[in-house]
Amino acid sequence: MNSIWVIQWGTDKVHLVYPRNAARNVGITPKDDGEQTVYDSSGNPYKVFQTHFKIFCGLVVRDDRCVQRVANIPATASNLSDKLVDALRQMPQGGAGAVIYGNTTVLGCLDKEAKDKVNVFYGPPDAFGRPTMSFRGVPVKQSDALLSTESALT
Repeated sequence: MNSIWVIQWGTDKVHLVYPRNAARNVGITPKDDGEQTVYDSSGNPYKVFQTHFKIFCGLVVRDDRCVQRVANIPATASNLSDKLVDALRQMPQGGAGAVIYGNTTVLGCLDKEAKDKVNVFYGPPDAFGRPTMSFRGVPVKQSDALLSTESALT
């Protein structure tokens, strides 16, 4: 099963925080380890450049209506647009300032719905000429952190 997350970003909705004195690095501290020798699964050595990052930040949810999850989406889902309308309508101001996040499986389902409609899902291209996907003016972004192996919610 898959999920779609709809998050309404804003200082009075959902936002990130970082340590007070971290304005220069915004809570991200890199440590360069330089060139290292690592080994592949067969034991063969190869060189890599390695950097460790420490991230000190937090997520603030000021209004829990600003985070919506559409769960239990099968890999061959249809009518996702109806579920997204319901999620956006539950948000303040109809979801103004929201972003929709999904994995490649879910975005493929949305693409299949979009091919049957005219100018509903795609907006002007980005700076690199790629089409930008949106739903009712809300940007749709791919997140590889959302897995297709979720357990179904009951």
